[in-house]
Formats: sequence, structure tokens, C-alpha cells
Amino acid sequence: MKQFVLSGSGAPGISSLSPTSGAVGSVVTITGSNFAEVTNVRFNGFEAATFTVDSLTQITATVPSTANTGPVTVVTANRGTATGPSFTVMQAPVLISQVYGAGGNTGALLNADYVELYNRSDAAVNLSGWSVQYASASGTSWQAASLSGTLAAKKYYLVKLAGGTTGAALPTADATGTMNMSGTQGKVALRNTTTTFTGSTPIGQTGLQSFVGYGSANAYEGSGSAPAPSSTTSIFRAGGGSTSTGDNKTDFSAGSPSPRNSSFGSVVAPVITSPTTASGTVGQSFSYQIAANNSPTSFAATGLPAGLTVSTSTGLISGTPSTAGTSTVTISAINSAGTGTGTVTVTISSGGGGGSSYTANFEDGSKEAYASGSVTLNGLSWNMTEALIGGSDAGDFKVGSKSVRLRGYSSSVMAMLADTTGGMGVISFQHRRYGTDTQIEWIVEYSTNGGSVWTEAGRFTAGATAATFTSTVNSGSNGRVRIRTNATSTSNRPTER
Repeated sequence: MKQFVLSGSGAPGISSLSPTSGAVGSVVTITGSNFAEVTNVRFNGFEAATFTVDSLTQITATVPSTANTGPVTVVTANRGTATGPSFTVMQAPVLISQVYGAGGNTGALLNADYVELYNRSDAAVNLSGWSVQYASASGTSWQAASLSGTLAAKKYYLVKLAGGTTGAALPTADATGTMNMSGTQGKVALRNTTTTFTGSTPIGQTGLQSFVGYGSANAYEGSGSAPAPSSTTSIFRAGGGSTSTGDNKTDFSAGSPSPRNSSFGSVVAPVITSPTTASGTVGQSFSYQIAANNSPTSFAATGLPAGLTVSTSTGLISGTPSTAGTSTVTISAINSAGTGTGTVTVTISSGGGGGSSYTANFEDGSKEAYASGSVTLNGLSWNMTEALIGGSDAGDFKVGSKSVRLRGYSSSVMAMLADTTGGMGVISFQHRRYGTDTQIEWIVEYSTNGGSVWTEAGRFTAGATAATFTSTVNSGSNGRVRIRTNATSTSNRPTER
């Protein structure tokens, strides 16, 4: 026979709840004292669906479907009633926290549409059998993407939808679907079944957990729709995805897209992002920077050509190659979560007429305005028109602390004003667009007669990720190089070198 030994006056008392918030059906542990002769447990006056007296100091109770936010009470037959802390009932613990519908479109920052969810409760939620659904701004036909797995408390869940080729890739998605959402207007709903909604609005239909109408949608929560996103913006729910006042107009705002998956906030192994090719010349200085996301703390490289080494702390591969040939180099970036690996094909040529080398070191120079002017880099003078040496701007791509930023005007050019000596072997540099600017074509040329005649060495268009331009000239004559735009207008499309 179970015996309870009461303390003090014998009246019950509640000291804490765990968790302090959750959905209908959540199991709550109530800690306190003198839990004897308990006849009922209530959530803001509504009787618990079930409860069990585990001991004199603990009760487990299930939040009833009728409950709303308010104090928890424990009722006894003869010893009175204890009133404890408030329990927050979240009728919709999982909310739509972010929407982006322009994935892969012209000018898009990301290559796929997505819907992001957030579990604002203190308990995990099983999403198996749930769905994210979409209808056009005035449509009545809904499409569904099925969800699976369990979403931990205070975590995000990323649903990747249709897309294209323009823009960066999303983080690893937690679920996928095929819906092709509008980038500016539409309706997105979360339902705890996979049965699609009917009609123009899901409001009032069973199973609805969260809903947002955006842009010119004909249905929404509250006084108005959420603002229209674009190719460069998504819409975010306030409070990191936890705020729900029942009004899409005030709960959402537009901002730069930032998709978050269930691993967001956790340490994730690095992913290599640096170019997959590099080139150099025997006897000439070589430099390649290993780049990776997710904050690597050390680096490694194996299979390097003779004469090259890697800095394990910075990831810079450098040195002077001594042997011509092509090598497949395995590069690694490491942090506490693991190792990210990739390969880079390094081509070392024998060069063309002399074996000397020249590297335009941007760290040497200073030019803060786009106006035409000259600057000395590693002992040679360069003219820069509609170009500057940048590095402090967050949009600048650089290896080191500086790079050259050229605007896409018809007059934009950076050109050597003096020749290198010892012949010309390979012209090589890294490039990337500035920020998110639309890009144009650039022409790389060289001259072996003091700049009277220029010969094209190649062309490139800077993209969203760093790439390497390489052209083998193999001329035994002294020479100089210039990079100019192929534009015919005065549009401003900076690129970085």
C-alpha cells in the first residue's frame, strides 16, 4: 500500500512546471509538495485530459484540448487547492516563420523557393503526416508538400520547393516539395494532415496550424496581408518566428533571405567554397586560398605540386612551383563538427620566355576613388579608370585585405603602364562580382609592343562565387596586361579582382 507522509500543514503546493508552455496534448510535470488525495488538475480552470500522481512531490498531467493560457491548479479532496505558475498554451506551436518565392528567377539570390517553420514551444513536435500548402494569390486550388520527422523545441525546419539555376543553393532542406510559388504574391498554410485545403482561404478549416497571405493575396490573417517579397527579399515573422498576433500585416516584414534548417545554430562541418581550378607557372610565385563556410579552424591539402605548401591555420597554399604538370589536390577545412573536403585541379605550365614572374600585389597600393589615376603595384605602374582598390566594404571579395573593384562602365579599365621582363607565360587571377550586382563581360588583353597593339587573352563574366581566370600566353617578349569592360553603356556593375 502506497503511503504519503505530509509536511507542514499538509496543504498542497506547486513550485514549478516543466515545460512552462506547449501545445494541447503536451505532458506537463508539476513539482510541489503534499500531493495527496488529489482529485483534479486544471489548466486555467479546465480539467486535465489525464493526470497521474507520481509521488507526494510530482504529478504528470496532459494539457486538455479546451485549455488556454493561465495558472495550473491542483485540487485535493480534503486539503485544499494549490495554485501554481501560469502555463502558456500554444494552440499552434509550429508557425510559418519565413517565405521566399523567387528562387531561381532572374536576379534571385537563392536558387529555390522555400517555406521555413519554427517550433516556438518548449516541447518537440512530430511533423509526420503534416504538410505545407500553397495557393496563388486569388486561387482556390492548393498544392501540398508532405513533412516528416520531429521538430525540436526552439528549432527551425526548412521546406525546399521548386527553383531554377540562378542564385546560391539553400542549406540542406528538412523536407522538399514541387510547388512553384509566386515571388511576390500568394498564400501559404501549415496543416497537421496532408489533405489539401479547399476554397480561397484555409481559415476555419480543421487542422490549420499557421497561415500567411502575402502581397496582393485575397486571404490572410488579421487586418491585411504580409508585405510582398521579391527576388532579393523574403518575408519574416517577428520574434525570430515566434510572434503571432493573428495579423499577417503586422507579424511579417521583408528582409534579405536567410533560410534556416533544423541544424541552424548548431556547429556544422565546413563546406568547401573555393574555386575548383588553379594554375601557375614553373619558377613563378603561386597563391591559392582555401575557402569554406561554417567557420573552419584549420586546413589541410594533400597532393600538392612540388614547391607548394599549405598554411594549416589560414588555408593559403603558396610557394614557387618547380615542376610542370597537372595535379589533383585534395583540400580540407576542419572544425569541431567535422571535416569538409574538396578537390582542386592545379595546372603548372613551363612558362614562355624567361622564368621570371610578376604579381600585382594590391596590398601595395591605395586608390579610394573611381576617377582615372595611376597606382604602383609591386614596382610597376598601373592606370585604373572607373576602378579603385577596396577592402573595407563588406561586399568586397579579396584574398588578403584588398582587391580591385571595377565598375561596368564602357570606360572601365585597369592597365599596366610598363612591361614585365623575362617573357609572359600565364595570366591568372581570381574574380567575383561585387555584392549582388548584375554582371557584364570583361576582356583580358596583353601587349608585347608597349601598348600599341593589344591581343585578346580571354574573356570572363564574374559570378556570385569566386572563380579563376587563366590564359596561357607563352610569349618570349616583355609585355603588359590590361582588363577592360565589354560594355557600351554607363551602367554600374562592379566586379572584383
